[in-house]
Formats: sequence, C-alpha cells, structure tokens
Amino acid sequence: MGGNPDMYHELRNMMLNTDVSQISVEPGNECPVFGAVIDLVPGNGVGSATMICMLDGTVSIYYSSGGGILGIGQRHAEVREQGFTILANAVQLLEYFNVTEDFSLPTEANACFMFFLTESGVYKAAFHMNRDDEGKVYNFLNHFVQNLLHSIIEKTKK
Repeated sequence: MGGNPDMYHELRNMMLNTDVSQISVEPGNECPVFGAVIDLVPGNGVGSATMICMLDGTVSIYYSSGGGILGIGQRHAEVREQGFTILANAVQLLEYFNVTEDFSLPTEANACFMFFLTESGVYKAAFHMNRDDEGKVYNFLNHFVQNLLHSIIEKTKK
C-alpha cells in the first residue's frame, strides 16, 4: 500500500462500516464478533496505526502517515490465528462495553481504541497500552493487541 494518508481514513471507515454479509465466513466459523478495528497511537510521533482483523482471516495494518501492510492474515497463519483469538475472546467481553457511533481516533500517546463489529452494532473499548492499572478486562485486551502487533512485526521485518 502506498503513502496516501487519505487512503488510511477511507480504509478505516470502510472497515468500521462493514456488514457481516460483506465477508465470506465458512460455515461453522460464525461468531457474534465478526471483526475488530484496533486504533493505536504508539507515542513515537508517527501518528496512528490501525490494525484490522476479520472473521474471514483478513488481518491488515494501516498507518495514518500513509502505507501499511494489507492481507498479512492470508499470508501468515500465526497472524491470522492472533486475529481469530481477538474476535473469539471479544465475545466474552462485550458486556463491558457500549455500542458507539463515535469512531474518532485516539490522540493520546499509547492510547488504544478497539471497535468490535457485531450485527447489533459496533462496541468500543478504550485503554492505554503502557498501563496495567485500568482493570483486568483492559489488561486482557492489551495482551491480545500486543500479541497481534508482535506477530505482524515478526512476520514482516524482512
């Protein structure tokens, strides 16, 4: 993906507005959470990044400065499995979050917004990736985000 910052916002908005009917999920793999949009502000002055994981195995990362890595979940089973893990575990955590229509990006360093796509709306979780005092649910989510990010970095550092 090239360096077009506008494309970042377009792709992110497209994913946040995805309907379950738009992804091909194999029978038996249905899940109430069919996608996650994970916005990160690394805190190193590079802007934000958005990771996407979908129930069809799609995992991608986009950078607000432009560029990104599309379709990494299709190329690397470990990354795809990390995405599936987030979606499967999100089902158990939805009760802690509310449906939102506020899809703004985080602006604070080390902030993370996670949006869970369901047929009943988009749920939002917000936490800081460098803190462990925000509660067990957020620590749990942070663990999964860090694992996915680590897998993407490991598989793409060539």
